[in-house]
Amino acid sequence: MVKIYTRTGDSGTTSLFGGKRVDKDDLRVEAIGTIDELNANVGLVLTEPMVPELHRSLKRIEQELIIAGSDLASPANIKVKTKRLTKRHVGRLEKEIDDLMDKLPQRKNFITPTGDQRVKSKAEAIMRNYSVHHALSSIPSNEFIWNSTLNTYQVSAQLNVCRTIARRAERKMISLSKQDDINNNLLVYINRLSDWFYAMFRYTNLLADMSEIVWKGRGR
Repeated sequence: MVKIYTRTGDSGTTSLFGGKRVDKDDLRVEAIGTIDELNANVGLVLTEPMVPELHRSLKRIEQELIIAGSDLASPANIKVKTKRLTKRHVGRLEKEIDDLMDKLPQRKNFITPTGDQRVKSKAEAIMRNYSVHHALSSIPSNEFIWNSTLNTYQVSAQLNVCRTIARRAERKMISLSKQDDINNNLLVYINRLSDWFYAMFRYTNLLADMSEIVWKGRGR
C-alpha cells in the first residue's frame, strides 16, 4: 500500500521544489494553497452541465492552475527544472476575454453575482442562443455536456466564486512578491484569469437569456 502521508510536515513545515523547508503559513505556501482552492472550485463548476466551449476552457484552466502551483513552489531565483506560465498563456486568456466581451453589453455599473432567475425554459434558451453564437448545427451532438436539468444559475454563480478566489490568489502573490522573487507572468496570468471568470459568468447569463441585475447605487 502506498501511504499518502509522510510525517515530514508534522512540525508545521513543508518543502518547496529545490528542498527548502518553510512554515506552512508562509506567504508562498498561502499563495499555493489559494491556487489549489481555486482549482478545486473550477472542478466544482465542471460537475455541472454546460456548453462545450466552456467545458473545454475550464479543463484547460485546470491544467494551467497546476502549472501555476508548481511555478509558485519553485522560487524564480533557484535553478529547478519546472513548467512555468508564460506570455503565451496570458495572451490566450486575453484573446478569449476580448472575444467574450465583444458579445456582451457594455456596463459601467456593478452587477450582482447572478442574473435575473425568472427566465423560463433555461435549457431551451441556452440551446437557442448557443446556436446563434456558434453555428450549433456544425457541432456533433455528442460533444454537448447537456441534460434536461441544466443549471445555468449554478454555473454562473460558481464562476463568480472562482473570480473572487482568483483575486485573493493575486493578493497573496503580490504580498509574496514584496519579499521574494516570483514569475511575473504568473502574476499577470492570475489577474487576467479573474477577468476571464467575470467575462464568462456574464456570457453564461447571456446564453441563458438571464438579464443582468445592475446595481443602481445607494438609496435608489
